[in-house]
Amino acid sequence: NTACSSGLVAMHQGSMALRHGACDAVLVGAVNLMLTEQVQRGMLQAGMLSDSGACRAFSKDADGIVPGEAAVVLAVRRKGEAQSSGDRIYAELAGIGVNYDGKTNGITAPSGAAQSALLQQIYDEYDLDIGQLGYIVAHGTGTKLGDSVELTALESVLAERGADVGQCALTSVKGNLGHTLAASGLVSVVALVEALRHKEIPGSLYCEQENDYINWAKSPLYVNKQLKAWESDGLRMGGVSSFGMSGTNAHVV
Repeated sequence: NTACSSGLVAMHQGSMALRHGACDAVLVGAVNLMLTEQVQRGMLQAGMLSDSGACRAFSKDADGIVPGEAAVVLAVRRKGEAQSSGDRIYAELAGIGVNYDGKTNGITAPSGAAQSALLQQIYDEYDLDIGQLGYIVAHGTGTKLGDSVELTALESVLAERGADVGQCALTSVKGNLGHTLAASGLVSVVALVEALRHKEIPGSLYCEQENDYINWAKSPLYVNKQLKAWESDGLRMGGVSSFGMSGTNAHVV
């Protein structure tokens, strides 16, 4: 249990088990159900909940999270075995990793340095071409601090690795479904896989005016606000980020 990054951490553990031959297939799952008032009350007292009732990820008007419920299960196999079995393959896992924040200023204060280090590690370890990255489903909780840290880390890594201005679309699923906490990383993976399958990038909701911590005119990132075709000259590559509360970070490509 790594709080909001639990689903992607499970995916990392499962994929590592496959990579090292510990098993032939894995079911990666995560569930979030709001069965009592305790979690809701705790988030309210911590000032985490949105007063407006909407998750405004990446927005200048972001005012907090909206909890949601979800249950997600993904089947993961080694590519060659999936092909020989005739499995329907929706996406290929190109790279994945986790790391830890270390000491921060508090449970709701994420570490941008740790997030940047994780992205660099994954794109180096798996020799991924940042020029092929067209879409990121961000953690995007709709909090001013969390969104700003995540956006700054993403932007710095993409820019440092030579991404073009406006290259990479950015969305959050949390405007649609709320923050599904432990399940949120896998919910975002499903969103990315559907975008790959349909060759379309969905719109990110409730972002009328972008967060002004980022100079969007010069950024490799842009908030995709309406459904659009995912144009590509061949390979389509996207990423998903998920972060625990000042704890474990995860990213998958």
